[in-house]
Amino acid sequence: MVTLTIDRSIFSDEVISKTVYWETNQYIISRQLNGTTEMLTFEPKPQCTENEAALKERFLTRLNDFKVQQVVGEVNRTRRAVEALQAGDIDLFGQLMNQSHISLRDDYEVTGPELDALAEAAWQVDGVIGSRMTGGGFGGCTVSLVREEAIPTFIDSVGKAYTARTGLTADFYIAEIADGAHRL
Repeated sequence: MVTLTIDRSIFSDEVISKTVYWETNQYIISRQLNGTTEMLTFEPKPQCTENEAALKERFLTRLNDFKVQQVVGEVNRTRRAVEALQAGDIDLFGQLMNQSHISLRDDYEVTGPELDALAEAAWQVDGVIGSRMTGGGFGGCTVSLVREEAIPTFIDSVGKAYTARTGLTADFYIAEIADGAHRL
């Protein structure tokens, strides 16, 4: 059975958990607020009881709020990243990269265990400025800014941590910053 469980703290006193069972197309939603738990199990269908509809609506509205929060936050992070680069503040730029990954993981829910393993392992290595997923999510690659002298340690540490956590072997590609496209 394949399941996906997402636990999310919406406010300090409220937790929403969603489990999806793909084989049966069944959703289980529970909402905990001030020690009280509401739970709903349903299969997506056009008709449902009034209580089911209200709980589903509250839950889906909260999930949509996270998606909006991520988009608005990403726009703000991008503006701050431009300002950080213009000011030569590479450390702030790296922090914004990390925050972006966290938001893509927690709010937009597009990272996955493999991408999280790469980024989180990178954050533990001295000399890493920042690391986040790149591309459309749901697998793929991370981009990590690493100080040149830390590259060998980065590859070794992240590679080992990734394999330990996922059972997979990571590939690493070293790129250098260039002037970008220009007329020759």
